[in-house]
Amino acid sequence: MCPHLTRGLAERTPSIQRQTAVIIDNMCRLVENPAHAQQFLPKLLPGLDRMIDIAASPELRTVAERARATLVRVGGGEPGSKDQVVIVAYIVTAAQVLEVLKAKATFVNDDSFSATVLAYVSTLCAELIASRNFEKDAWVSSIVPYVGIFGSDVEANALAGELNAFYIAYDAKNVLNNKSTDDMEEGELLCDCEFSLAYGGMILLNKTRPNLRRGQRYGLCGPNVFILNDENIKSLDKQNVINMLESVGFDKEKQNQANYLTSLTNVTSMIVSHDSGFLDTVCTGIIHYESPKLKKYKGNLSKFVEQYPEGRSFYELSISFKLPEPGFLDGVKSKDKALVKLQNIDFVYPGSDKLTIRNMSYQVSLNSRVAVVGPNGAGKSTLIKVLPGETVPTGGVVTKHPNVRVAYVAQHAFHHVEQHLDKTPNEYIRWRYQYGEDREANSKATRQISAEEEAQMKKLIQWELNDKMEKLQIDDLHGRRKAKRTCKHEVQFVGRTYEDNAWIPRETLEEWGFEKVLKAFDDKEAAKAGAWTRSLTAVEVEKHLGDLGLSAEFATHNRIRLSGGQKIKEFGGGVVIISHNREFTETVCFEKWSVSAGELAVTGNNYTQKNTEKIIMKEEEVKVDAFGNVEKAKSTRKLSRKELKDRQKRCAAAKKRGEEVSDSEDEL
Repeated sequence: MCPHLTRGLAERTPSIQRQTAVIIDNMCRLVENPAHAQQFLPKLLPGLDRMIDIAASPELRTVAERARATLVRVGGGEPGSKDQVVIVAYIVTAAQVLEVLKAKATFVNDDSFSATVLAYVSTLCAELIASRNFEKDAWVSSIVPYVGIFGSDVEANALAGELNAFYIAYDAKNVLNNKSTDDMEEGELLCDCEFSLAYGGMILLNKTRPNLRRGQRYGLCGPNVFILNDENIKSLDKQNVINMLESVGFDKEKQNQANYLTSLTNVTSMIVSHDSGFLDTVCTGIIHYESPKLKKYKGNLSKFVEQYPEGRSFYELSISFKLPEPGFLDGVKSKDKALVKLQNIDFVYPGSDKLTIRNMSYQVSLNSRVAVVGPNGAGKSTLIKVLPGETVPTGGVVTKHPNVRVAYVAQHAFHHVEQHLDKTPNEYIRWRYQYGEDREANSKATRQISAEEEAQMKKLIQWELNDKMEKLQIDDLHGRRKAKRTCKHEVQFVGRTYEDNAWIPRETLEEWGFEKVLKAFDDKEAAKAGAWTRSLTAVEVEKHLGDLGLSAEFATHNRIRLSGGQKIKEFGGGVVIISHNREFTETVCFEKWSVSAGELAVTGNNYTQKNTEKIIMKEEEVKVDAFGNVEKAKSTRKLSRKELKDRQKRCAAAKKRGEEVSDSEDEL
């Protein structure tokens, strides 16, 4: 591989250079014996150093620096430095193997030809030992075909087996102790295996060796899954599900997970949970990922933190990401103004007689920080889906600001990208928004136009045109403008020129059946209003994904197929969260929507309070490209009346002083 890697580093194509650096980084993580990596330092470091010095892309330089750091670390340190130390588990040379082989191969003659064959076999065996490959088949295929010419097949196979067994015992005695802790647990040993795990281009686990014993309960941190989340039964009544569980032996005692798990003295459990209190109550051991190994700690989560202080993050809210500033909304001057309001909404799944949610009312503003809580199957997800229009309520009224934009991230969000598995996240975002609006918004239930609605919109309407009442058919919408407390839309009629376009109130168009067309038009206008915030380039999208915690490795260079609380507080828009983590919701949310049996109880809201916090439209003053060039960003927003008056006063004063004044509206 080394010649290929050296050539890859010397290539001029950035993509090849980057992939070569990633391969070096990943391969180095697989090395256990520093002596094996140390020999490649003088061959690969010059190419990586050259890339770090002259590569144009900052991200490429970062990848090269990471690969270099990994190579130096596993190789024992910087070549020629005082700190360079190569800690070797053990080294077995071909000469040493030859001595053992001669002692065991008693049926081989002592002549020059035999010595040459045995020396070659010793080299093959030394390579197997260096790679820690002790599979019997590999040893048989490296020994029997060569020494078989000196004796029978039985003797050759016996020699291969004996030599393999000798070095298995040698390895067990001399290899570095990579176990996480001394195994002092009680119980029958159920699992003591060694395995590796890779994800895309990343090595996650390398020859890790977990051992599990009967009767122990091991905790892993991560999201939990409940049966009532299953799409096939989530519309069913919770009590019916509980009754069915009880009918198959899963009684109420077993449904109390903590008590049930601790009572299983003869069963081993692997527990995935983000509930720190639950892990403290149940676990007898914690299995922790420490790249690229799994390390086992005895005791519950509290004992684990005592041994590994960095693990305190499992108790504390620690999220690092940056959310983009939301776009400006016309007519919205207070962050407490309701942008989405739902009144007395109901919803029932097709084929079901029981309402999943009923008579629910709530509203969301820019200041909203809402935690939606309740038991599984109570209707939380159904409630949330009404906000972005993923679901249309069967009853009630939904009111939205014309320019409001709602992003929805589902718990199981795979349905958003299942048609784009061969794109990178960067490519997917640029595809989805390349025309200035969300291309997947048309799949929302609130965008689907039925045959009845289509027929209604094709009906002729009476409208005064050129001082004469005429029967006309609406063709399309072309514009929108404010009109006191409502707005009017520019309408073009079928068979008429643009000179005959009319401005028709929104309420009138809704009465004529154009509600969904109006919403689609509002989404386009909202996308235009927010277009100034960031450009849709690969570099900008990568930066945006980086702010959300997704590194460039996964954002730009891996396909989708391969599969922060404080920041939520600082976000300029409203946030509605479904979570079972009480610590998280209590830290970031001041409003709570409690859903139970399809009914909603809202607490902690400030609907009736007036907040003096005003909205300030923030724009980037400068832009910095990948080469570090700084460019002043031009404002794209319209000036308010007050700003226009101030500007006119400054211009008049400058003219009075005899200064040259520009009439450009871009200058303030």
